[in-house]
Amino acid sequence: SIQWAKRFYGRPYVNEGAILYLYNREFGFSSLMVAASAGFTTNKDFQPISYGFRPLALLRGLPRFLRMGAGDATRDLPVLYERIDACVAESETADLSRMPDGELLELLEKWGSFHSQVSTAFTRATNQANSTIWLFGRVLRLFRVQREGLTLYLVAGLSGLYMAEVGPALWDMAQALRDRGLDQLVLSRPPAEALAGLQRIPDARAVLEQLAAFLKRHGHHCMNESEIEHPRWIEAPEQVIELIAGYLRAGEAVDPERAERQQCERREEAVAYVERRLDPLRRRAFRRQLAQAQASVQSRDNTRYHITKLTLVFRRGYVELGRRWAGRGWIQEPDDFFFLVPQEIEQVISAGAPADAGLDLRAIVAARRKAHQFWHSLREPEAIDWQGRPITITARPSGSVLRGIPASGGQARGPARLVVDPAQAGTLEPGDVLVTRATDPGWTPVASVWKSNLFLGSSGSWSEPLCPLHPLMAYPTTHRAAKRRPRQPRRPFTRANSVAHRPRQSRTRNENNVQLCQPTVAMA
Repeated sequence: SIQWAKRFYGRPYVNEGAILYLYNREFGFSSLMVAASAGFTTNKDFQPISYGFRPLALLRGLPRFLRMGAGDATRDLPVLYERIDACVAESETADLSRMPDGELLELLEKWGSFHSQVSTAFTRATNQANSTIWLFGRVLRLFRVQREGLTLYLVAGLSGLYMAEVGPALWDMAQALRDRGLDQLVLSRPPAEALAGLQRIPDARAVLEQLAAFLKRHGHHCMNESEIEHPRWIEAPEQVIELIAGYLRAGEAVDPERAERQQCERREEAVAYVERRLDPLRRRAFRRQLAQAQASVQSRDNTRYHITKLTLVFRRGYVELGRRWAGRGWIQEPDDFFFLVPQEIEQVISAGAPADAGLDLRAIVAARRKAHQFWHSLREPEAIDWQGRPITITARPSGSVLRGIPASGGQARGPARLVVDPAQAGTLEPGDVLVTRATDPGWTPVASVWKSNLFLGSSGSWSEPLCPLHPLMAYPTTHRAAKRRPRQPRRPFTRANSVAHRPRQSRTRNENNVQLCQPTVAMA
């Protein structure tokens, strides 16, 4: 009978108290220990619900908890990736424009069932990564080997991450344009005009072939890609041209391949640092735990990459329905379709028309757009109690200092640049400190051009979007400032412990139409 989430202020809040209860009941862990490890809500006036340490429950549950870290929740992922690729291919070859609405909806429901399986696999991979890295950190502590940011460096710069291919590929295209003297065309014109100009120049053919290969492999991404209404790179390739322009503006100051080599060197140095301090027996145990931690991080990030691929499949179907319904006059713009909920879509398709279903879709969309604008004009509370009343966690920032909790290692200085819309990301210059509300993996190519390697953001404590930016120094909270020279993090980069927002997650705009905020702190 636990309520895991509830909507307030136009945003879903996750129930922290329920999570504390679960870990106490299932594994016997003290709620205060779990709250401290996870970065849950706490201040001098409010403490998490206190569930004491339960030794017998720990004895019963510890083997299962250890299996979560040492087990193999990712064994079947390669087969799952193949099925996702087959699903994407099906959406590319199917002539969606010729399918009746009902048939197209059935196809989307079939894809939706598969999406649930993939989401479950991603949850398992994420849980295994988190528990594996937690255990890995405890092993290092048991071996009395500790250093600032050590766990982070041991799992950074890994090979085999699909998203890590994006930055070098964009950089290669930027270099190809510069070598052919076409860089000024991209820098001096709007992205869409620059792309059209390149398509008319014979000497740009090799670059366009690179672009086509890039879109085929990574075209399912975009900035704020968790919002399904945003066009993907393969649908709007001018977005990629804008990213390439960022690399051209950065010049020789940015080299993703060099940055990757540096990360690998830091990881190897960290491994050598640990092994020098261990005897042969403990060294063997360390290597086994290290391999598990690195494999779990790779599986988690690559599964997240493939979930985004599946999102493109849904978007193609929704875009087609939106195009039709706008053409019939049922909605004003094709994008209005993303403000409808599945039940309304099903009712309209079953009845044959909105009027026959008793729905005025234009009025519904107009009201929801207005509500969406209203809720996003409010500054939502960082946390709420079980009755929906705001809980004050920290004092609002004053002066010129923002405080936050580090999610990645490193230190840097630079001018702060507020970006409230992804379209403004092209204005970032090397050395800028990005201040924004939330990111997702689609921001990674933009982040790669910052010479300062510093990121300031506002993201939820259960959020993973900052993790793909782990080469950078990330502070997932703008409510709580980062000082000019902050300390490096003590926790693994896989947990962005903060308050504030997560990127939106939705199939249609009103299923989860706004950002996920700080979890609640009481049992429902």
